[in-house]
Amino acid sequence: MANLPAVTTSYFLHAADLHLGAQLKSLGTRVSAEKAENIRREVRRVFDDLVNVAIERKVDFVVLAGDVYDQAENDPAAQLRVNAGFKRLGDAGIKVFMVHGNHDPMNVAQRANISNLPTNVTVFDHGQPQSYEVTMSNGVVATVAGVSFEKADEKNNLAVRFAGLTGAPLIAVMHANVGGSTDHDPYAPCTPSDLMATHVNYWALGHIHIRSVNGSQNKWWVYPGNLQGRSTKAAECGPKGVMVVPVDQAGSVLTPEFVPCDRARFERVVVDAATFTTVAEILERAVSAVLDRVTANGNMPVLASVEITGATEAHADLAVVDVLGQLIERTEDSMGDGQVIKVVNSTRSRTNIADVRASNTIAAKAVGVLDALAADPLKEVPVVDNAPATAKKYVNKRDDSGAQVHRQSILDDARELLVDVLWGAK
Repeated sequence: MANLPAVTTSYFLHAADLHLGAQLKSLGTRVSAEKAENIRREVRRVFDDLVNVAIERKVDFVVLAGDVYDQAENDPAAQLRVNAGFKRLGDAGIKVFMVHGNHDPMNVAQRANISNLPTNVTVFDHGQPQSYEVTMSNGVVATVAGVSFEKADEKNNLAVRFAGLTGAPLIAVMHANVGGSTDHDPYAPCTPSDLMATHVNYWALGHIHIRSVNGSQNKWWVYPGNLQGRSTKAAECGPKGVMVVPVDQAGSVLTPEFVPCDRARFERVVVDAATFTTVAEILERAVSAVLDRVTANGNMPVLASVEITGATEAHADLAVVDVLGQLIERTEDSMGDGQVIKVVNSTRSRTNIADVRASNTIAAKAVGVLDALAADPLKEVPVVDNAPATAKKYVNKRDDSGAQVHRQSILDDARELLVDVLWGAK
């Protein structure tokens, strides 16, 4: 028998934020029951695709960086799918290392689940990081270390607890908010400097749903993003999947490769209406933009949010037309199980704001109030007492300096709305 070539590069797989058991409630009310069930059935298969990628790429181990389940109580069906997938990995000789995050913290229920896991699965406890050695197929002995959340609202900096660990390479698995992303809760907060101050060669991170590869050869910190998009929120759009990470014979961690695993893709489509004068023209452009996005995603079902922007003479007409219904009707034959599920009208009238300010009108007085508020960055945007909780949360969201994150956009939107409503009321 001929000698087989020696393996020079080995691999591991990094995934996070699987949120298995999530109900995918973001499809809206205009998606048919049949189509919604088709999409949900496909989405339930994404973990199987993760397992397929691991086996096909012959990885030595898989690391899961938290929020494997969407709720601490879990979904029994999701647990069965996970355990079956873990067994397939074990049968292929692939180990699994996982931590728990804010959606599935290490509580009593989780400990009961752990006792039922296949023997190839190692779950990191909360407290201090634990570490294990894994001999990879190219002979490199990697050290995999990790720590779980004890409770959902973990406020401690977990990264600094890895400071004394060593390995060649050392892979650290952690659920955390690195750098204070305002789009996600500030759980296990830390900084890039905290990560780089350790001996860790690859930080396998979870919590942030936007894929992010940072660092350089043998000194990485990476968010793979979530396994399946769940809405048209920016962090949920575009391809979703896992990172396949190479390790050479010297033990250096090389550039990770993204591999998609999602079964339905959420997309945001922006249509600039500034050059159009009629709703018909805007609809034609929107249909074309949506179908272009469908083509770009191949056979993937696309669930699209369409935002129409710009100053246009059709602004008032758009407000009284069922744009969503029109787009669904004109695209459904080309979208399979996909659909346009949301339309956001962000257009504005072509009214010259300078003319409004110079006039002696109610609109001018209202704009003056907003201008005064905009001129004083220390003054808070007020919120009426009976505003919805979601609106209050949006308005009051602040960055690390304490400034209101959405302040300017709120004032700009309010100014345009007031002009639209009040201009002409001389």
